[in-house]
Amino acid sequence: MLLGLYTSILDKTNRIALPGELGTQLKDGIYITQGFDRNIMVLTRDSFEMVYKRITSVNLADPLARLLLRMILGSAYKTEVGEDGSIPILDTLKSFARLSTEVVLVGQGDFLEIWSPEIWGKQEEQLLDVEKDPNRFSMLTLSTR
Repeated sequence: MLLGLYTSILDKTNRIALPGELGTQLKDGIYITQGFDRNIMVLTRDSFEMVYKRITSVNLADPLARLLLRMILGSAYKTEVGEDGSIPILDTLKSFARLSTEVVLVGQGDFLEIWSPEIWGKQEEQLLDVEKDPNRFSMLTLSTR
């Protein structure tokens, strides 16, 4: 599983150095695509194939389904983790996610998110503001069984 919160650097060649444990877990090939929250998603091959099967089974007559296809598949590319443990980020995704030199990496289990520190900071504010809406996750069914 891809877990944890890390910071890294986007170098001048648009490559992000992954912490050792993340690079090792992604060594079998990855897909990188636009995320839902002005971020970038890095998916393992298996995770991307699962997402691909699900989104290509949507009703193409639905305008929102077509937007989702364009967002995920239209911005996706397949790549490998370099021998140095880094991954390449395309200029279009770098611009979309508003990345500069420092980046935040957030493990999400089956995928990894890449954020600009500024946008991640806004996400953290929402995560930490329990008083604002203490019931925000109550509609979700979470269980340890």
